[in-house]
Amino acid sequence: MMTGCDFRGISLRSINADGLDFNHCYFRQADLRSVNFSNTSLDGASIHAAKISGAFFPKNIFANEITLSLAHGTWLRRPSK
Repeated sequence: MMTGCDFRGISLRSINADGLDFNHCYFRQADLRSVNFSNTSLDGASIHAAKISGAFFPKNIFANEITLSLAHGTWLRRPSK
């Protein structure tokens, strides 16, 4: 479990993120290129100014949430049911 960790500026390019819990983590300016987060929990995480080229995100997080977090540092959230 990686909940609440600060990965600011760290390269995670070679990480196997399958099944990890990154809820409430901070990824400001981290290198997340080509990371597959599709089976990862990212609720409340922030990816402000991160490098995300080629990264896969969970289907339950909409593109506008990713864009807002990338540009403004908002926390990623799943749509309410």
